Amino acid sequence: MLSALKQVSRPVGELVPLDRVKAHLRVDGPDEDGLIGGYLLAAVGLAENHTRRCFLPRSMLLSLFGHLPTTGIDLPTAPVQAVDSVVFEAADGEETVIPAASYRSILDGDMALVLPVSRWGWPDASRAGRVKVAFTAGYASADDVPGDIIAAVLLLVGHLYAHREGVIVGAVASDLPLGVSALLAPHVFKG
Repeated sequence: MLSALKQVSRPVGELVPLDRVKAHLRVDGPDEDGLIGGYLLAAVGLAENHTRRCFLPRSMLLSLFGHLPTTGIDLPTAPVQAVDSVVFEAADGEETVIPAASYRSILDGDMALVLPVSRWGWPDASRAGRVKVAFTAGYASADDVPGDIIAAVLLLVGHLYAHREGVIVGAVASDLPLGVSALLAPHVFKG
């Protein structure tokens, strides 16, 4: 089954305050705030992509193309705070909102499942179309994000700040700095 995951809203909150990032970089004054803020956004995005997690709360939409799965829907990111809605859109464009009483959400750490209460509560599984699951993903607040993720983001910002060019003459090309990979490794979502 083909699927697509889309961020619907921007994250709520600030993962690492700019003043903490500037202290980490040992930068005084506001002259490079825009540059450092851009590096912070890039570092957070890279860390989220690497771990397949959402760090701060935001609305997400999972679209599954094909038939409504009768065995349930596995959400492809973590952590998930809530399933907001499940909608089946038939090939002809007709939408059916699945009543919340017809499914249950199992949200437990890295596990996020939407299961039918009974197979009769879901639209006809033989009809092709698109299933749209709207949900809220991310830790409740920046305070709930594990410290090693924050440390990895700070290391990435420091790396981007120190190496501002795409190519560094006389250096060997490498992947993520080793410390960043080690800090993020326990948090890679395997769902």
